[in-house]
Amino acid sequence: MNLGVLGLLLLLVVIAGFTASNLSPITLMFWRWPLIAAPLSLIVVGAAVFGAIVVMFISWPGHRHLRARIRDLEGRLRVLEVQPREAPPAAGQDDTRRFPS
Repeated sequence: MNLGVLGLLLLLVVIAGFTASNLSPITLMFWRWPLIAAPLSLIVVGAAVFGAIVVMFISWPGHRHLRARIRDLEGRLRVLEVQPREAPPAAGQDDTRRFPS
């Protein structure tokens, strides 16, 4: 298993333990106005989901560009694979050029 994946799983376990131990409701405030009164676990999980959605939308144009580039390169590769190749020299034939001595 990759070290980064293992670290991410460990972080998720720590966050799950944190949210499970803080079940009392809190009020989430924006400036002076209360937005939501919910358990801390719900707020932490909701913030993680919201962050993942924001990152997905921010990275979407770059992924579209890369997908189009991959399709273009695959098409060029198909064209190159169809073209006939030069035949290699025969097994007993020497392809080196010799100068007269």
